[in-house]
Amino acid sequence: MPPARRAAWGFGMSDPGSTFRYKAFISYSWADAKWGKWLQHAIETYRTPRAPIGAERAHGPVPARLHPLFKDREEEAAGASIGAAVEAALASSEFLIVVCSATSAKSKWVNREIAWFKTHRDPSKVLALIVGGEPGDPDNECFPKALTHLVDAEGAVTDIALDTPLAADARDSGDGKRMAHLKLAAAMLGTGLDELVRRDELVPASTEPAFL
Repeated sequence: MPPARRAAWGFGMSDPGSTFRYKAFISYSWADAKWGKWLQHAIETYRTPRAPIGAERAHGPVPARLHPLFKDREEEAAGASIGAAVEAALASSEFLIVVCSATSAKSKWVNREIAWFKTHRDPSKVLALIVGGEPGDPDNECFPKALTHLVDAEGAVTDIALDTPLAADARDSGDGKRMAHLKLAAAMLGTGLDELVRRDELVPASTEPAFL
C-alpha cells in the first residue's frame, strides 16, 4: 500500500474535549453477525503501540486501548424508528463502523443507523469494513446507500452521490483481516497506519486477535 494511502487512515475531524461511553458503534446486518463479533474482539483487544500513547493526534490524546464497542442489538426492528436504546448508543459513540456486505447494503436498519449518525454526529467518523459484495456492482453492491450518498438535515438519504468511502477490506482478496483491523484502529486512534504496521510486525502470532 502506498504511504500516502496509508497516511489517509490517520486523519479525521476531532471532537475536542468530548467523551463518549463507546469508542465505536458497530452497524451490521444480522447475516454478518460473525463478522461483527470478530470485529468487536479484534478492536477491543488491540493494544496501542507504546510510543504514541498520550500524544496529541487527530482525535486528541492517543488512548492505550479502543474499547468498549457497542454491538449488542437485535436485528431489524419492525418500526420505522431505530429505537430509543439504539439511538442512545449511537449518540454515545465516537465512531460508527459499518460492516459492509451485499446484505447490509440492503438492510433498512443499517441504513437508518448510518443516516442517524451522519445527521447527529460527525460524518467523517463513519468507517467502513468490507466483508462481502463489491463496491459499485449493481447486482452485488456492498455499500449501503446512506454511506455513499448525502443525508439531509432530516435524516433522509438523498440521491446525491458522495465520494466512495475509504474502506478497510477484510476479504482475502482485499487487505485481509489483519491489515483491515489495523486500518480501523489507525483511523480511530488518529495515527498513521505505518506506525501500527511496524509495531504489529513485531508482535508474536500468539498475541494476535482471533480471526474467523
